[in-house]
Amino acid sequence: MRRLVMALGVGVYAVIAGCSEATFPAIESGADGAELQRLVDSTVATLRLPGAVVAVRVNGGSDYLLTSGVENLSSKSAMPFGNRFRVGSITKTMVATIALQLVGEGSIALTDSIARWLPGVVPNANRITLRMLLNNTSGVPDYIQDPAFQAALIANPGRTVTTAETLAAANRQTRKFEPGAVGRWEYSNTNFILLGLVIEAVTGMPIEQALQRRLFDRLGLSNTFFATATAAPPPFSRGYTDLSGTSNVDVTTLLSPTFAAAAGAVVSNARDLLIWSEALAAGGLVTAALHADQIAPVPASGGEAYGLGVQKLGAWVGHSGEIVGYSASMFTRPGVGTIVVLVNKSLASGSASFAMLDRLRWAEFGTQ
Repeated sequence: MRRLVMALGVGVYAVIAGCSEATFPAIESGADGAELQRLVDSTVATLRLPGAVVAVRVNGGSDYLLTSGVENLSSKSAMPFGNRFRVGSITKTMVATIALQLVGEGSIALTDSIARWLPGVVPNANRITLRMLLNNTSGVPDYIQDPAFQAALIANPGRTVTTAETLAAANRQTRKFEPGAVGRWEYSNTNFILLGLVIEAVTGMPIEQALQRRLFDRLGLSNTFFATATAAPPPFSRGYTDLSGTSNVDVTTLLSPTFAAAAGAVVSNARDLLIWSEALAAGGLVTAALHADQIAPVPASGGEAYGLGVQKLGAWVGHSGEIVGYSASMFTRPGVGTIVVLVNKSLASGSASFAMLDRLRWAEFGTQ
């Protein structure tokens, strides 16, 4: 049952164990729709996934809207393109963008300590800046890694989890490095829980309302919402994982999304994420200077290439997300294209959505 508390997208660039490149069809760049469909189908089969939804947009060319497998293993119903999925840590890109909007408006500053907005909420709050939260250099431990938090969630996974509980779980752990320590970086979901609380304190509205007003309504993301209940209103793909030696356990409504909150509670679909991924990479939602700052990886993040709530894959901008039952990845290279992958299973061995996205990227765009 420990898979119930797997990290919300820590292993973004994780390799899928036992799946070499030779198991997938070799496709030259510039693949057509049929070739991309074969690649998606083969990845679903090789990784033993229930299903997947994929959108590939070639700037100045075609949109390839692809599906494979099933949305529901019980009914065996084919996967529809418009289905919603839990998207995990893609949520972080949205929370980060609102934080940067508030910086641009003069309401907050990246140099503000969190003690200014959330006094006493974590140790040394006066030394932790909003920038450190956004780029994961704060040293604040990840609440999901706390054994007591894990045990409580396993005992009652459907219950509402409060931010006070997540922060207590973070504060029980030993900090691995001091805030802003040179050369230190560690992905921590707690950073974005804290950012959500800062946004609430500054705007005077719940984080779900801030997301709706500032991003979802503005961009017309009608299939995107911040989940606070276990219910999965249709159209919604069932989500699966492997637990205690049993394969493909349906966990769609098992775990309350409140455990993820501002670190990973958003639900969306491929059409909306095409819009969101392109808006994020283009930078039109924040000032040009802040956008440049957002997409510049902090050196200490190394291969994770982490900026201010976004990741870089070479010149591609986006994020991946893992949450129990689901895997999601989206990346855009402005002027070149966009890829969105949604999968209705989480794997212990790595990110299924990112494995598929990277193969699609090379098949369609090559070295671009």
